[in-house]
Amino acid sequence: MIDWYMLLVPMAVLAVLLLFQFAGCNFQPQLEMISQPYADDVVQDGPVVYYRMQEQPGATDASDEMGHVNAKYGVSSSPLNDPAFFSLPIASPSQQLGAPSVMPTDAADLSVSFNGSFVSTQGQGVIGDLSVFSLDALVHPEWDINNERDFFCVIDLSNFVPGLGAPGPGRNAGFAVYAGPDNPNDPASPICWQLWIGAGDDFERANPLDGSPGPLVLPEDTYLAVQFDTTSATLWAYTTNVDLNSVKVPLIRRPYVQAQDPTPTNLALRIGLSGANSGLFPPFPGPPNFVYPFVGRIAEVAVYNKVLDEGRIMSHIMNAFNTD
Repeated sequence: MIDWYMLLVPMAVLAVLLLFQFAGCNFQPQLEMISQPYADDVVQDGPVVYYRMQEQPGATDASDEMGHVNAKYGVSSSPLNDPAFFSLPIASPSQQLGAPSVMPTDAADLSVSFNGSFVSTQGQGVIGDLSVFSLDALVHPEWDINNERDFFCVIDLSNFVPGLGAPGPGRNAGFAVYAGPDNPNDPASPICWQLWIGAGDDFERANPLDGSPGPLVLPEDTYLAVQFDTTSATLWAYTTNVDLNSVKVPLIRRPYVQAQDPTPTNLALRIGLSGANSGLFPPFPGPPNFVYPFVGRIAEVAVYNKVLDEGRIMSHIMNAFNTD
């Protein structure tokens, strides 16, 4: 077992050690792990959008570092308090720009504290083809993880496409990443990181191949990533101060329909919450305006219209968390 303190060893040594720790990783000689600032490492991989969320309080726009589609900061207009759900209500939704860093390598870095708030590309531009995709983000959950029993949205690009099946949970296309209970009907089930996928006739979780709950959610700085191609899906979650046994989790690769709309600017990439009427479990379609808000800090969200290889994801982890 390799513990968190191993991130203090030199980059090259750590990289070699990690090659032997991630079961199922087939690293190829051409894969690059490069020591450089985290933002440079992300930009090198050419995301279609990249929101660092380094804006100061008072800003209204979240700048896309790629110059493609800026987004808007916003706060829910009403209390998120529906008795059909188990989460504690957010009586006064709020958002704090310029919050403390979630990147151990750079304490001067900023983040955004979400509490019933969001970043959205609604009406700002078109993300484009995501028939295959990767995404990554740096997050720090701050709710009561031992007691909350609901879902918390990190990133969402999903909608309902007419003609592909019953609306079910109010959407049947696209993807979303949540923290949530492995079994929402079991109060003892662990809270874990999850990828949900629109399959055309429903919107359901892509479960871990090994039947495990998947990576556990902890109130620590965490790097999240997804690789989703035509044949496989993988969820990555590296959390500080824990061992590295479950960083990479192969998922059941469900059929996938990417989010689409006759007016593409209507498709909103959202950070910090889901769209309205987006129920994740019955009775569908779910309470109006319940949007599964994330409570905690998020920064450095990037979405790619290609699949990052394992070496590049490892490089991102190194440059976010290695303190050597």
